[in-house]
Amino acid sequence: MSDTLKTTWVAVSSLIAVLACTPAHAVFQVTTPDPTERSTFDIDASKFPYNMSRGRLGASVHVYGAEATPVYSIDLTGGTVDPNTSEHALISDDHSISYPLKKNHINFVFDLPHISEISLFNFFNFESEGTVTVFYSETAPKSDGTGDWKPAGEGIPYAGDGVVRVPFTPVKARYFRVDFDTTRLGRVGALGLFGNENPGRIDQVTKFRVPRTELPPYRIIMNNLSSIYYGAKVSYINETEGKDATNAKEASLAAKMIIDDNCETYYEFQPTNESPIMVVDLGDTRAIRRLSTLFEATPGTFEFYVSNQLLEEFKVEGSRDVASPNIKSVDRSFFQNYPPFHIVHFDHTGAGRLSYNFNDVPARYLIMRFIPDAGARRLAPVSQLRINQFHVFGIYDPQIQPHPRAVSPEDPPNSPLRDVPVVPPVSN
Repeated sequence: MSDTLKTTWVAVSSLIAVLACTPAHAVFQVTTPDPTERSTFDIDASKFPYNMSRGRLGASVHVYGAEATPVYSIDLTGGTVDPNTSEHALISDDHSISYPLKKNHINFVFDLPHISEISLFNFFNFESEGTVTVFYSETAPKSDGTGDWKPAGEGIPYAGDGVVRVPFTPVKARYFRVDFDTTRLGRVGALGLFGNENPGRIDQVTKFRVPRTELPPYRIIMNNLSSIYYGAKVSYINETEGKDATNAKEASLAAKMIIDDNCETYYEFQPTNESPIMVVDLGDTRAIRRLSTLFEATPGTFEFYVSNQLLEEFKVEGSRDVASPNIKSVDRSFFQNYPPFHIVHFDHTGAGRLSYNFNDVPARYLIMRFIPDAGARRLAPVSQLRINQFHVFGIYDPQIQPHPRAVSPEDPPNSPLRDVPVVPPVSN
């Protein structure tokens, strides 16, 4: 097993083994599990813990120390610059949307859908520095945020871009408060509260009726169609090519980290990979209107492609007629035969996020290719690309998936979605 896959597998096993609570605040520090405890090939989506701070599960968030904003004011302008100022984006499924820490002391109070056992808080940091502390309460706080708060652990200092991990002894509560005391202002996003709850069976979202064509932006980003919990999968990464069956299977398992709603886990491509490629299979063709990703990379170009069919350039294992085929390889002619759906250049080394909005496009397969700049390829053994999360959003039928606390503003802003500039490779 490669060093990268060992590191990533440690993340998988640690999360599944009830998210080990070793004191740590550096990026991606986890404990090594007992290798006899679980076979790597037994891991499936039903064992991944839920991020309980999610609006689609019924969680809500309130900010104290800064001006509160209505839920429908989430800014989805898109691109590599994030202008959002709404705290409600922090409980969406989109890790690319962050929130500005504009004051030296800001509190976030989370009301979970029910009493949950929580043992980990994490988030993705962009430029801010300071100390973060987690509190919990068994009773509802007052309207001003005060209440019977107990510390879940000591404050954790943090600095630098990337994941910040705040583990603590498991506590059972419905209300959690996260305090940010900053010495350098910046932005935070991809917040997560994890514990021992997992989805069990993944059968709640596999088919859609004819959806409504108009939904406000805040509803769209509550529905990540590429989530492992919705039955999506990473059906191909080009690092499985040329490997024996065991190593290829390990790489495929590790790639699940890209769609597990946890910014702390990731898939890191080998530095020798001159052009990382991955394919995400949504399970069936759906109308999509937003792509986003959270990553760490060297300078390079991201290319995104979409298809609503299993193209000839996709070579599969076994029969092509199975419901969810595993893709064995993607012929390089694919990138010559079809124009990219979207292209964006990342011009520095470090943490990044990007998003792209467009009018509805039918798609099942989302293909991403990263082409490092020529200078970046000489940085080996420095990694060229680490994908923390990859998201695909679309419209859905709220009668099947009603939001527990949907807000219906009288005059919500128009969705900032725009036309697709090039024709994607989709069938008629």
